Amino acid sequence: MRAAVLERLGTADALRISERPDPVPVAGEVLVRIRAASVNPVDWKIATGKLKLIFPVVMPWIPGCDFSGEVVAVASKEGPFRVGDRVIGMVPPNRGGGWAELMAAPVSCLAPMPPAMDWEEAAGLPLAGLTALQSLRTLGRLQEGESVLINGAAGGVGCLALQLAQALGGRAWAVARAEQADRLHDLGAAEVWDYREGPVWRRPEFFHLVFDAAATLPALRGLRLLVRGGRFITTLPSPTYPFGKIVARLRGGYLRVVRAAPVAEDFDFLARLVEAGRLRVPVERVYPLEETVEAQRQNRAGGGFGKIIVRMDC
Repeated sequence: MRAAVLERLGTADALRISERPDPVPVAGEVLVRIRAASVNPVDWKIATGKLKLIFPVVMPWIPGCDFSGEVVAVASKEGPFRVGDRVIGMVPPNRGGGWAELMAAPVSCLAPMPPAMDWEEAAGLPLAGLTALQSLRTLGRLQEGESVLINGAAGGVGCLALQLAQALGGRAWAVARAEQADRLHDLGAAEVWDYREGPVWRRPEFFHLVFDAAATLPALRGLRLLVRGGRFITTLPSPTYPFGKIVARLRGGYLRVVRAAPVAEDFDFLARLVEAGRLRVPVERVYPLEETVEAQRQNRAGGGFGKIIVRMDC
């Protein structure tokens, strides 16, 4: 099979397209022919060594933790999936393997692909959707009528978080670029704050929940935006995270880091929203496997809208 392979940590540009042995599924796994895979910040952060303590990897390593594809072989006929089933999946980021033509994927990491989605949209759903849902509902405990500020609202996670906040009955404010406001309003944003106009923590508004999807909001400053008892959820801890947890607790709330997990109930919830037309995955651009280095560069540069996808058979 062809795969985008990283031989050493230090730079995301060290990816090379090479032939690798086809994986063989063992008990609890199925062989998935990958049709499309998502590009996420965690991929290039692992590649550059920024997350080596959180997500250690064994070289050579194939990035890509969420994907869409079809089952082409099963290790056991007693499992939940059959050959020909269309699936989506999310594996731990340091396990990776999505930027390849084939993956031996644990069945616990898979879910049926929503029929209303194409390969590219479906590939962008698992990590972003689960991160957003588990941040807002599981950790953030967003209730109907509550307000939530979403930092990084134009990114893959942020775009889904806006829609999920609306589906959960919340009212969402978006932090992004002013020129993206119309598209963000279409996704459910009540207001859009341009982060280039000054620090968001100096705004006079207060929220029940702050979700830092971009992981760029320092904990102590983000806590200023919360009502008493408010919750702050982030995708990565800032240097002030330990002290921020204490401050949040003293104010009757809490500060937590989300680590998305492939929970079947959450996959089902996302799929129902997709089928009802209440959740969609905006796709910024699709790259062929041969251009994964450029795909990572665009993701790292930021400023886009929605997901960047790698397609295996472009």
